[in-house]
Amino acid sequence: MDKIYVISDTHFGHKNVIQYCRPNFKSVEEMDETLIKNWNDTVDNDDTVFFLGDFALGPSERLVELGKRLNGKKILIRGNHDRASDTKFREAGFQDIFKKPLLMHFDKFDITIEFSHAPNQEAVYPNVYGHLHEKGTNDKTHFCVCPEVNNYKPVLLDDIVKYFKEQK
Repeated sequence: MDKIYVISDTHFGHKNVIQYCRPNFKSVEEMDETLIKNWNDTVDNDDTVFFLGDFALGPSERLVELGKRLNGKKILIRGNHDRASDTKFREAGFQDIFKKPLLMHFDKFDITIEFSHAPNQEAVYPNVYGHLHEKGTNDKTHFCVCPEVNNYKPVLLDDIVKYFKEQK
């Protein structure tokens, strides 16, 4: 059965993110390869991944190369560092690309979720977000999917929904 995962802020190729919030990595190459391995160990090709912004920094050709190495059907909600063209993101394997937060209802769970790059403090629906890296937290209405707070791998939507339902 196809699964849905969510992740944000991989920052592939971003040297400075290591000194800011990922000191356990010695190099960009180590960070990138760990993120790719964790992603592919978690996500199958038939699964869907909502990516909530800040995919990669550097040349767009590298972005394409990285995206092609990642399993799953990818949907992008752009972040503040996602400056490549839609064409390049499509070449990298992203099927849908959004510039604004995305509101989705999941009949299977009977829940509507707002996916956004940064947290929406005025969210009406449960908000799944990234952007805050290691400072991201979960509360009654917010769930952070930054790699730093999720063992550097995508989070299963079922687990996010379970978390929100337990908060009621």
